[in-house]
Parts: sequence; structure tokens; C-alpha cells
Amino acid sequence: MVASLGAATVGNASQMGKLAVNAIRSRQGGFLVAVLFFIVGCSSVERTVTDFSERVAPTCPDILILTDATRLTRFSKGSFGDLADIQFEGELRSFDATCSWQEGAVVVELGLEFVIARGPAYSKETAGLPYFIGVTDLDRNVLLRETFTAKPKLPSGQKAIAWTEKIKQRIPLDPGTDGGDYAVYIGLKLSHAELDYNRQWYGR
Repeated sequence: MVASLGAATVGNASQMGKLAVNAIRSRQGGFLVAVLFFIVGCSSVERTVTDFSERVAPTCPDILILTDATRLTRFSKGSFGDLADIQFEGELRSFDATCSWQEGAVVVELGLEFVIARGPAYSKETAGLPYFIGVTDLDRNVLLRETFTAKPKLPSGQKAIAWTEKIKQRIPLDPGTDGGDYAVYIGLKLSHAELDYNRQWYGR
């Protein structure tokens, strides 16, 4: 049994459960719009409960992109803050998702859309863009957190590319719970300095 969570994209709020978008100050080499917070609910799916003559609607986890983790600006080693020393800028731009149910678990399949732009201090043809997926319960206790690295190719002479990463996350369900008792968090993996940089340049 599969439920579509739909597609979440900037400027397409009608396809999302909840969306907040905040305009940010533009600056050279930066992106113009930051997605602050996505919460995407799932479609209603019915299944028959054999012990009861009623139908129930299994729920999917909420999926959230963390406010401060949509963007990563990577500088040359030993330098920070000078635009001439930017190696690349990466952005987690949007996602779509579906969820399905297995015995004792809910499985979320994600398509994460990334964009990466070459900076003046980068000449390589590949880049490593780290991101994470975390799962919490309703009390925000972290149940699991995994880190991945996207490795897009940046051909010589090409300034920017967009691509989609496909990933599947299996969430074991405790007795008496369903997918709606959990949340999935997505974001780029940042150092403390990179997080502070985002808040300084793109913060609310």
C-alpha cells in the first residue's frame, strides 16, 4: 500500500501540506530564495482492518527541511567569508516523496532536488555535498540519523547543475504507533562556521 506525499517545490504551495517561504537578502554568488520550512502531510489511504467492520487511514510521517540547512557555502581551506574564496554553493531546493507500509514499518521514498554552483576558487569537476536524514518521534527524540554525500559532476566550463537524489528510509514502528507518530528531517550537513554563515547572510 503506497501513499503519495506529493511534490514540494518553491513557489508551488498548492501541492504542499504546509509551507513557509522567506525572501532573503540577495548577494553576489548567492541564491535568491530560501525555503525555510516544509511540512508535508500524506494522502489518505484506506485499508481494511479484519478485526473491525470499519476502515482506518494509515498516516505518513511529516517531512521537514530544516530552516538553516537548505544551503551550504564551501570556502577554500583556511579562508572564510571572502567571496573570491568560495569553492561552491549547494542548495537543497525541493523534494517529493511517497510512503508505503510493511509489517511493523513505514517506508518513505524521497526524491531530493539539489543545485550546486561553482565558485571562483574551484576548478575540480566533482564536488561532495553532504546531507542528512533524521527521524524523530512526536517528542522530538532522535531515533536515527544518517549522513550521505552527493557527488555531482561539474564539467569544466559549466557554472551550475541541478540533479535529484533518490533515497529510501525505513522507519520501524513501535507497537500502537503509525507513520504519523514520526517525523523525517532533511538538511545539508554543515560545520558550525557554515551554519553561522547561513544565519548571517540568509537568516530571518
